[in-house]
Amino acid sequence: MPEKIVHLKHQVCDYSCMWNGIEDIYMTKTGEEIPQFFFFCLSGVGNIAYLKRKDEWLPRQLIFGDGRPKKIYGNISEIAGFTFKFAEGRTFPNALKGIKEQIDVGKPVVLGPLDMFHLPYLKFYHKFHIPIHYILMVGYNDETQSIYVLDCGKEEMQTLPLEDLRMAWEIEKSSVGGANEFVKIEFADSLKSTREIAELALRKKAKEMLEPQVSFVGVKGLRKAAKELPGWESELSPQGYKNSLMNILEFLGTVPKLPNIVMGFDAPEDEGMLYQACREKMGNMLKTLGETYHSRNWKDAAELFFKSGKCFEEVAGHLIRFLNKGENQLEEIPLLFEKIADLETAAYQLLL
Repeated sequence: MPEKIVHLKHQVCDYSCMWNGIEDIYMTKTGEEIPQFFFFCLSGVGNIAYLKRKDEWLPRQLIFGDGRPKKIYGNISEIAGFTFKFAEGRTFPNALKGIKEQIDVGKPVVLGPLDMFHLPYLKFYHKFHIPIHYILMVGYNDETQSIYVLDCGKEEMQTLPLEDLRMAWEIEKSSVGGANEFVKIEFADSLKSTREIAELALRKKAKEMLEPQVSFVGVKGLRKAAKELPGWESELSPQGYKNSLMNILEFLGTVPKLPNIVMGFDAPEDEGMLYQACREKMGNMLKTLGETYHSRNWKDAAELFFKSGKCFEEVAGHLIRFLNKGENQLEEIPLLFEKIADLETAAYQLLL
């Protein structure tokens, strides 16, 4: 078959690459409209983990969202009504054969992680290596030796030459995936509505954040970090301390990325890149749901997450000034963490 395309409804939602294609399939099958960042907020956005590691280079990690595909897909796959299977081609031709077989039976495929350095329609093309991107393959053309993809940040279907795909797919294995990896997605014939999925998934997330099985995750994890952070400087090596602070700042970004000013780049921050730990995304999603379905609890929870996001932005400001100028007001950060914990506790109680 020289050319095959599976046509889908597509919603542009930048920075949501791991979920964007799956959301497109859901919207096409159901005809439902969903808020921006819907599945991402229900699964990974807002998750908190405080990790103490036996690693001198990075002994402490405080993470404010989960971007591991296998974990976050599993968080809501049963609620949203889909199954997923990760596959990894031993070679590029082997992987290409596998994904084309899926398209031939009308099933789009999530490809990734990919290095954005090799995707010609992106601004990072041949500029920056960022090996964490995902796209939805919806077709191929044997005559032009290319595939057709939907990308979270692009409105139109994009054409990706196979040689660019091959290079983008050749990445080192990491926590988000490995070379030539793709995800087969299968939705059930009968699916829940957007409202039903939101109600079930938000209650599940709220319970996990308020009543975690271990003390280093959820709101408890944040309070534990607030209590212990003042002792990091004396407990850790100077480099380990600095790296741990930089890691906090990195995970406050819309995507895990240090601000340009900290990286030494004399350039403005990318448009849309905020350091609010994606709480603004959670707030916007809940606000849209609340207005659509006339839920006061969802709208009130949205306002609490907006406030939480502003507190995270203050945390980022203190870290940037310390790392960039040596201005030390880090004693404010534990107080902000406690305030965030209070705000998010109230928000999750509303979501229960």
